[in-house]
Formats: sequence, C-alpha cells, structure tokens
Amino acid sequence: VKFDALSGDYFPILYFNDYWNLQRDYFPINESVRRLPFRLSFCPLSLWRWQLYAAQSSRSPWNFLGEDLYEQSDEEQDSVKVALLETNPYLLALTIIVSIVHSIFEFLAFKNDIQFWNSRQSLEGLSVRSVFFGVFQSLVVLLYILDNETNVVVQLSVFVGLLIDLWKITKVMDVRLDRQHKVFGMFPRVSFKDKSTYVESSTKVYDDMAFRYLSWILFPLLGCYAVYSLLYLEHKGWYSWVLSMLYGFLLTFGFITMTPQLFINYKLQSVAHLPWRMLTYKALNTFIDDLFAFVIKMPMMYRIGCLRDDVVFFIYLYQRWIYRVDPTRVNEFGGTGEAPKAPCPSPAPTALPPAPPP
Repeated sequence: VKFDALSGDYFPILYFNDYWNLQRDYFPINESVRRLPFRLSFCPLSLWRWQLYAAQSSRSPWNFLGEDLYEQSDEEQDSVKVALLETNPYLLALTIIVSIVHSIFEFLAFKNDIQFWNSRQSLEGLSVRSVFFGVFQSLVVLLYILDNETNVVVQLSVFVGLLIDLWKITKVMDVRLDRQHKVFGMFPRVSFKDKSTYVESSTKVYDDMAFRYLSWILFPLLGCYAVYSLLYLEHKGWYSWVLSMLYGFLLTFGFITMTPQLFINYKLQSVAHLPWRMLTYKALNTFIDDLFAFVIKMPMMYRIGCLRDDVVFFIYLYQRWIYRVDPTRVNEFGGTGEAPKAPCPSPAPTALPPAPPP
C-alpha cells in the first residue's frame, strides 16, 4: 500500500490474481517457443474479495488444524475450481445438498448393517465368503487411499467400514483364541469355525459353488490386469503397484464379487434373508456417487465403477419382484417371516353383583 503524503491519498492497490488459473493452462517455455499468447484483463475488486484471495494465496485457512491433514494438492484444488467454473450454479447447489444427504445415508447404512448382523440368529441364505471378501476389499481401499494421501474424511469413513466388516466375521464364524499354540511363541493363534446354522443348511453348498465358479473368472482377469497395470501405468514403487493393481481390479471387476449372493437367492428362490434397509441406503449412496462422478472431473474407469453397482442393485430389485416375500409361507428351512404371536391372556371372570334383598 502506497501513501501520497502531499495529497493525503492512497494509491490504488494492484493485485495480481492468479487464483482461477488451472494447472492445465500452464505450459513450459523453451527455445522453440517464439510467440506466446498474452491476455490481460483488469477490474475493480471489493475489499472482502481481495482479502479472500490474498488469504487463499498466502496460506491455507486450515493450517491451524495441521497442514499435513488439511492441505490440498494442486489437482484437488483444480477439481474444485473446475466444478465452480464449469458447473451450473443450481446443479452445484444441488450437489452440496446431496453431499449432506450422502453422509446421512452412509451413517444410516452403517447403523442398519450393525443392527441386522447383531440381531441375526441364523446364517441361512447369506453368503459368508462375501463377508471375508468384503474385509479384503475394504483393507485394499484403505491402504490405497493412505498411500495416495486422500482426504481424512474419506479415510475415516473407509476405516469405520473396515471395522464393521471385521466385526461381521465374529457374527458369521466362531472365532476362538488358541493360547496353547502361539504364533512365533508370542501371539495367540486365531481359529475360525463355521457356525452350525451355516454348515447344516444348503446355503454353504451354494456359497462354495458360487465362489468356485467365481474363481474361474476372477483369477484370469486379475492376472491380465496385473500385466496391463505393470506395462502401461506409472507407479511410485512395487508397493504402490500392488495396491494400485488391486484397487483398479476391484474398481473394475468388483461387481463380480456380489454375484454369489445373487446365485444363492436364485437357488433358494427367496430374498427374505437380505438386509434390505442397509442395501437401500447403500444404493441411494451409489446413485449420489453417480451424480458426483459426472459433475466432478474424474477418470472414466471410476464412473464405470459407479454405474456397475447400480446394475447389481437393479438385479437385486428384480429378484425381490419375482421372489415375492410372503411372511406366512414356510420356507425350505421350516421357518416363516412372521414373529410368533404371544398367547392372549384369558379374561378374568367378572364377579356377579349381589342379588337384591327380598
């Protein structure tokens, strides 16, 4: 700020605003470049907007909470700028509202998932191997986003999902700690045993059959994708290559892991055993992810990954439509969907009024 002592006036402040310049707008200058495009525009700037731009260019406003946690990369900042510049304001406002709804649905999905597995007494009709594969998938996603330094909110959400998936193992298997035979002489050995309600039912047979057919498809696809990722994609190291390969494979072909439950539903001709509330909330979040996938700039592979979850959920809906749930029908396990009715207490005998005196 310059001040003229003779006139008592301040010179106008010239501020070079490069906030809206994107990384894609820059290009290197070398000896082969003879002519450069140059476009200069100027306009008055209000005080509060100048303070906002100056604070943003000097430092992140979240630095007081820890720079490593809340500092955004140039790519993340550009994605936000592109969304603000190229997206319709009404669509942008809708996206903000929908993002809040997404968080609510995610919480409700976690809540209903815990309630379903906590109150479940029988594993008839449910794929146990899908629970173990869900743990593997959540672990790969968590390690991948940690390796790529994703937002802390996303890391927390995936970590909570991983804890819930690990807790599900204790509901679908009998987990015991063998303190007599320790691993490396220090850690107790963990043993897993199928529950009786799973072994004694035909669900285990269908589950084993589905994953056997699934392995014939998954393993060749995994090998082909590993070779493709190693030859055509860049990685920071072998650890990053393994995580990127597994994450990309799950993102592309992860919907195949949902097919065992579809196969079990087909064999049992029933969908009454599924947690429909949790599936509904997750499906709504998938539709919201579709909106984000086409509003925010991201790879086409991720957009395809969002759409394939929609296809699987529509197959679930089709099975629910053709396998109508009749709560009074006795299924192949000898049970019904109705809760047993408590016997009605017999009314207490009413005392007759005394006869009037003669």
